[in-house]
Amino acid sequence: VNKPGAPALAISKKAANITQKQADANGQTAQAGDVIEYSLTTSNISNVDYKNAPIASEDLADVLEYSTLDLNTLAGGVFDSKTNTLSWNETPTIKARESFTKKFRVTVKSPIPSTPRPATLNNRSSGDLVMQNVYGNSVEIKLPGTPIKTVETINGTMPKTGPGESLLVGFILMT
Repeated sequence: VNKPGAPALAISKKAANITQKQADANGQTAQAGDVIEYSLTTSNISNVDYKNAPIASEDLADVLEYSTLDLNTLAGGVFDSKTNTLSWNETPTIKARESFTKKFRVTVKSPIPSTPRPATLNNRSSGDLVMQNVYGNSVEIKLPGTPIKTVETINGTMPKTGPGESLLVGFILMT
C-alpha cells in the first residue's frame, strides 16, 4: 500500500517496427530482418520526486527465440546471456508525474525459427511464432510461419527402374 506523499512507480512498454515504420507494433506481424525498437518506461505516479528509482529488469527469453539483441542500443544496459535478462544499474531521480525511458532494439532472425529451441522447452509459448514479453503490460509481435514443404508424389506412369528392371535391360543388351 502506498503511503500518501510516498513515491510510487508504474512501468509500461511499447514496441515500434522501425523497418515497416509502425509506431505501434503490438499485435502486428513482423517479417524476417525487421528491426523492432522497444521502449521501457518507468513513471513516477506520485506527487513527490522518487530518488534512486529502480529500473526493472527486462526478461527477453521469448523475444530472443526469434530475434537477436543489438548490443549497441542498450544505453548503459547490461545483458545476461544465461538468463536472457536486460537490466540497468542506474537509479535515477524521477520527478513527480514524470517518466524515465530506456530503449533497445532487436532484429528478427532470418530465417525465422519455427521449432522450439531445447533451452526453451519449459517455456509453453516457445515455438508459437509470437514474440511476447511483459514489462508492466504485455507486448506481442506476431511472426509469419515458414513455408511448409509439401511431399511430392511419384507419378504412377513413370517407368520402373528398380534392380529387377536393370538386370533385365542388362541381359537384353548382353544377348
